[in-house]
This record gives sequence, C-alpha cells and structure tokens, in this order.
Amino acid sequence: MKHFVKLLAALCFISLSVFVAMAENTSATQQSIMIDKSLSPDESKYLTIKDKDPDGSEGVALGTANVINVATGKSLGSFDWAGFGYHPDKNAFKVLWRADSKAFAISWEISRGFVTNAVFCRYRDGWVKVDLPKCYSLVKNFSQDDGGKHVTIYPGLGGKGHEVVKEWLPDNKFCLEASYRDIGITNRIDREQLFSVIYHIENSDGKIPPKVVLEKVELSPES
Repeated sequence: MKHFVKLLAALCFISLSVFVAMAENTSATQQSIMIDKSLSPDESKYLTIKDKDPDGSEGVALGTANVINVATGKSLGSFDWAGFGYHPDKNAFKVLWRADSKAFAISWEISRGFVTNAVFCRYRDGWVKVDLPKCYSLVKNFSQDDGGKHVTIYPGLGGKGHEVVKEWLPDNKFCLEASYRDIGITNRIDREQLFSVIYHIENSDGKIPPKVVLEKVELSPES
C-alpha cells in the first residue's frame, strides 16, 4: 500500500510538472514581443507582435501587430498579419520609420520564399494601412514595355521574390524594392531583376485619410 501511495504521488508530481511547463511555454509563446529596432525616430512609439496560433492548429502563423505608445504602454493601432507557418520572434519583422515618425513600413515573410510589406500612416488619433497599387502588375507592365531589351518575363517561374520598402524619400515619397522569380535579366534566367518602384503619399499629415499614388517604375542599379 505504501508503495502504491508513493507511486501515485510521483505520478501526480510528474503530471503537475508537465502541466506547469506547458502553461509556461504557452504563455511565453502568446505574449507580445517587441519587434527589434522598431522604436520610432522620436522615441515615442514601438511595435509588438503576438502569435494567435501558438500551437500551429491553423497550419499557418496568424497574429496581430500593435503600435505601442512608449509613455503609456497603450496601443495606438493594430493590424492582422499571416505567414506561412513559422512562429515569429523579434527579428521576423522589419520596420522602417519615416523621419517624422508619422509613417512606417513593415515587412515579413508571408509565404515560403516571398517577402511582403505594408505601409501605415498616422490618421487622427490612430494608424491606418494605405493601399499600394499592385506592385507585381506595375513591374510586369514595365517589363512588357521593355520588350526584352533589359528584362524578360519567364512564364512558370513565379512564386518567389520580395516587395520591401527600402527607403523613405523627401516630399512624402518612398522607394519599394521588388523582384520576382519569373521576371529576370534578359538572357540570364538565373538572375532576378531588381526594380525600384517609387510611390508618393498624399494627405499624410494625419488630418484626412492618406492615399498612395505611383510615381514611376525603374530598373534598380543594384541588379
């Protein structure tokens, strides 16, 4: 009988230890994580991410990102994101602030082999995502107009590439760098062509809804 009681106590202890470990692991996974190097230039805001699917039951990574006020710790705005199945850490997202801290771009891997981004601007007391003209369509049209002089469209090689805001420019403009596996340097099917897509943000003073318009598409000198 004494052996049975000891065995039962041991089993209870093991079960409790496993439960505590699982709880601690779940808590650590679900908590908000500050994105590395996401502090705004005026040092008043930073971004965090939170995984909505820590156990992977949905088959993809789902979550929210929040713009946090440094002074109060409160959220100034949030948006949903989705990836291809990884659980993000502080380095999974890249944030690029505009110098006046009134706009930022954020990039992450949305599917295996493809990096996407989003641009957010201050609007009234919060933040709104601004819709970008479809970058792939713009680049494809540019490539078709090129007529094979510099770039060639290689059908059937899509699915990989990136669209990342590379830098903020004067006069409320920004440069998005893009490349796609099926749009490469002419006669070099193994080399993707880099493109610079310049956008301009209208109404970015926060008083009325901002809008993004295309300035131009050009070949990147870094190709």
